[in-house]
Amino acid sequence: MTIRDKLIGGLVSMYLGAAVSPGWQRLAAIRSGRLRAYIQPDDPYSFLLCQILPGFCSSAGLKPDWIAVRAPDRDAEPEPDLRMPYAIRDAGWLAAALGLSFPDQPVIPPDSSVQLAAGILVAVQGRPDGLEIAADALGHLWAGNGDELAKMAAALQVPSPEAAASELDDNYRRLRRRGHYMGGMVEYGGRWYWGPDRLSYLGQRLHVNGLAVVDASRVDVQAGSVKCLEFYFSFRSPYSYLAIERSRQLGQQFDVPIVVRPVLPMVLRGLAVPRDKTLYIARDSAREASRYGVPFGRICDPVRVQGVERCLDGFVAATEAGRELDYIASIAKGIWSEAANVSRDRELRPLVERAGIEWQAVQGKFGSGEGQKLAAANREQLFGQGVWGVPTFCCGELVVWGQDRMWLLEQRLRAAQGGSV
Repeated sequence: MTIRDKLIGGLVSMYLGAAVSPGWQRLAAIRSGRLRAYIQPDDPYSFLLCQILPGFCSSAGLKPDWIAVRAPDRDAEPEPDLRMPYAIRDAGWLAAALGLSFPDQPVIPPDSSVQLAAGILVAVQGRPDGLEIAADALGHLWAGNGDELAKMAAALQVPSPEAAASELDDNYRRLRRRGHYMGGMVEYGGRWYWGPDRLSYLGQRLHVNGLAVVDASRVDVQAGSVKCLEFYFSFRSPYSYLAIERSRQLGQQFDVPIVVRPVLPMVLRGLAVPRDKTLYIARDSAREASRYGVPFGRICDPVRVQGVERCLDGFVAATEAGRELDYIASIAKGIWSEAANVSRDRELRPLVERAGIEWQAVQGKFGSGEGQKLAAANREQLFGQGVWGVPTFCCGELVVWGQDRMWLLEQRLRAAQGGSV
């Protein structure tokens, strides 16, 4: 085994190994039957989680343990102003698909209402009916019912805003020490589940039946023509890799062209990614890859030695050859499942040729800067859509972020063709 192979093996072990907490802690958590959730008042997904958890824990025979946390640090959530409007829309779609409650006309809550909701959550932590009360409070929060929140707060004798904020801050730091970085999370036996999207994994692990399942037909999407499916992609995003073949299948199923729009990774845009976020994304991606049968796990970071820049310049040649999707599929597979170092010609070339593109055409683009210019333009378009991360898909007027919402894309494409919605 070469030194490089050892380094790659160490990287994969760090990314995909056991949870951060020691084995005895995981066993203790499992034996105690205790599930811990982290509820963030100004996070719409936490509202959905509050609705799901009581029934889930009852079915699984678990003791729910939850604490309220504040919004993530900036290193974990680099674009909070963009995320909030999108998260509200997305939570509405997800709530409809799962048959959960969400306001028909949700609002971005003012700070005064968030403070009231935070006080209520702090006041009912540890109560047997705490999650139900939290769900009621957060329902009022997202519906803009500040008066109802004030009535609840008065009846519960909530702590002062300063005391509540201090409690949320302490709890968030506990969350970071345990290995995660955002609210709306469930922790059980040393593993993390972003609810409600990932709670099904824990349900399968615990053999819980009757979990709410996504039913796209419940979501109201507008009909109308769709000329193409735009796919914002990053070579350093494992979720982008996981979405490639499913995007291709949607395009073939509905006879819609896929327009690939690559962007620079966050780290090359001056945005640091904390270690706990990197670890969670890698482990979660491994679960998703297993779910969809996508090869994954032998990873070589494409950022080093201008690997991403080379891939972006090569994408220009792939566009000229009309093989954009084949190109990103082959390169991403090399990065995420074959440990290919794309900064080296001898490892990038077979990936290029596997995509049906002449190596000389790609090689001729290296150092041109054309790929970076294209990525910068795509980034501006992405932000113009009110989204900041990848993969993002634009399908007519519908803009969705994440491979978790490809069921919504399918629903939109079906509506465009006059099918059942």
